[in-house]
Amino acid sequence: MSNMASNMKIIGKMAKNPAEFDKGRARRSLLEIAGLAKETPAAFEKQATDPKSEAKAEIWTEFDNFKTISEKLRAEATSLASSLATDQDLRPALIQLSQSCKSCHSKYRE
Repeated sequence: MSNMASNMKIIGKMAKNPAEFDKGRARRSLLEIAGLAKETPAAFEKQATDPKSEAKAEIWTEFDNFKTISEKLRAEATSLASSLATDQDLRPALIQLSQSCKSCHSKYRE
């Protein structure tokens, strides 16, 4: 999850400062998010027992929905990476990805 946050920060920084826009780096970050989203369900197949975990028990009682949300994020990030053309595309991409992240966090994260 920290790698996903790092990639979101890269996109966010470019969205705030268009002078830092690097289309290749932005696309790589989006594709990294897509790859991480694909791997997310596997990271949660075993129920967390670490007291530091922020995962709610609902992940495991609603695992199919959790996987669906992860797949949606993967598909969105992949699509956004392929359609990214200018710095003007970053803000809408960031908003869309943030909404997907929030849909999971609000339901499955403490």
